[in-house]
Amino acid sequence: MTKFSTKWYTRQNKTVNGPFTMALLKSNLQLGRINPQTEISADQQHWQPLSEILEQEVVEPIIPPPLTIDERDGFDRRNDQPLTEAEREMRREQRRKQEPEFLIQQRQQRSELLQRLKPERPARFWPILIIALILIGIFVSAFLFPTPSTLSDADCDSAPAPEVNWENCLKPGMNISSVNMTKANLRNSALAMSNMMNSDLHEADLSYADLQLTNLSYANLQGSNLKGANLQQADLSYSNLTYSDLSFANLRDAKLGGSELQNAILDKAIWIDGRICATGSVGKCL
Repeated sequence: MTKFSTKWYTRQNKTVNGPFTMALLKSNLQLGRINPQTEISADQQHWQPLSEILEQEVVEPIIPPPLTIDERDGFDRRNDQPLTEAEREMRREQRRKQEPEFLIQQRQQRSELLQRLKPERPARFWPILIIALILIGIFVSAFLFPTPSTLSDADCDSAPAPEVNWENCLKPGMNISSVNMTKANLRNSALAMSNMMNSDLHEADLSYADLQLTNLSYANLQGSNLKGANLQQADLSYSNLTYSDLSFANLRDAKLGGSELQNAILDKAIWIDGRICATGSVGKCL
């Protein structure tokens, strides 16, 4: 029984296992699965402690094997759950013995270190929720409070009349003298070379309209909006331009003899001689 090529049986707590080679027994001894007092036998008749067999050869110091990668964290999660009597009995009969304390501690230390080194992930829930609520709010607001349409309701074929809408209409060379077009919308319209002599354009919107070479003599333009209008070479003689807005309008070579400009705004307008009126020009070009 002293030959180490022999297969051996082990006996622990009256439980016999095997057969094992001596190399495997040594490995189990190093892993703590058996101990030097574990009984072994080659014939299951004569039993003796493992230590006595090992004394018959030159025994190398028992060195714990290199630790392999172990994904366990070292903390016993089984203690968190109650055990049935059958489970307790099964664990008592299990062959594997409890691991050495240093292995458990090392595993626990490694788990705690990895936990500390784990980068903290920013909370993504709240930013996503806030963005979703903003998008929902925008959608609901657009549905409940739609933006009014900015499309013009211009009727370019309509006859000149009070509050007529000729916005963006192309009507050069019109002969509409002595007509009532108070509060008309002529914004951005093309009325170059038209005859609008003696017409009533009180509070009309003529902003950015093309009125070059147009005859506006004796016209009533009181309180009208002529901002940015093109009035080059237009005839504005004896017209009423009081309280009108002529800011940024082009009045180069226009005729203003006898016209009334009281309280007319001329900020940044191009005056009849080509100079730019200063900001704050009211009633006259500064």
